[in-house]
Amino acid sequence: MPANGGASRDVKLVFYSEKYDYTKVVSISQLGNDVLFADNFDWLEPLIANYNEKSGKKIGDAMGEQNFSSNAPNPYSDANLKNDFPAALAAAGYTDLNASAKVLYPQANYMKHCKTDNETSLQFSPCTALESASNIVLDFDWFAHAKAGFIIDPVNLVAVIEGDGTFENGTKYSDVQKNQQVDGEFHWVHAKLNIVGATKDTKLNIVPDVCIKEDGSYNWKVKGVYRY
Repeated sequence: MPANGGASRDVKLVFYSEKYDYTKVVSISQLGNDVLFADNFDWLEPLIANYNEKSGKKIGDAMGEQNFSSNAPNPYSDANLKNDFPAALAAAGYTDLNASAKVLYPQANYMKHCKTDNETSLQFSPCTALESASNIVLDFDWFAHAKAGFIIDPVNLVAVIEGDGTFENGTKYSDVQKNQQVDGEFHWVHAKLNIVGATKDTKLNIVPDVCIKEDGSYNWKVKGVYRY
């Protein structure tokens, strides 16, 4: 596919099996020169390589391995990660909104969030390059984690705007983004959200919906397991 010098290109490929009457839709996006912020978490790679070498273990990939117990060390306390992870997270543009709980865990290459009765969100500021109020699109891929028996955690996500802008629904809170709801396997879920009136001061949080209180603040101590 040639380089994209314009807006993002989005296409869908539809595969159909007549024999099994089964349809699979694959979405493909090619980023253009209008992208304000993009991250494939490759900044984790040197941290992962260092951990793998020095620990004698391997940071896992729960999605790729389809393994809910894939190795995910705590980068705030692990001897091979704790000296480098906080600075790398900040350099990538993120703030852990519940850093004291220490419930972020690297995978190859994405971040696992939360543990039982302890939740968090990564805040990021994608719009710092904007010179005036603009309409933007937030795209991200995610999946709900699972417990023993490969039972998918009952977590759904809401994107939250801090600062300027609203979602198409006219509020600072996106519609709820539902998880894959299929026990026994992981599936990526793609979210695409339109934001109106974003500025350089707009910040975004992606939060488990159960954490959002009526007054708009967050309860990071919700009882239950809502990992993603």
